[in-house]
Amino acid sequence: MNPTGLLSGMHLTPYSAAAYAIAWVIYLGYLGRILLRMKKVAAEREELERTLTRNPVTPSLTRSAS
Repeated sequence: MNPTGLLSGMHLTPYSAAAYAIAWVIYLGYLGRILLRMKKVAAEREELERTLTRNPVTPSLTRSAS
């Protein structure tokens, strides 16, 4: 990588620079959304595990392996 900057060797028009910036905003927003959803799923899983330890499922209510 060029030590003077990531885009220093490229000739960018204002439109391509804006498109590049918008692409990164979209990418980071998508990544943030995925991470937020993973955090919610982890919290729901912990809540489910706490619920199951307080109220264990009786064997008659579980599905059979057949």
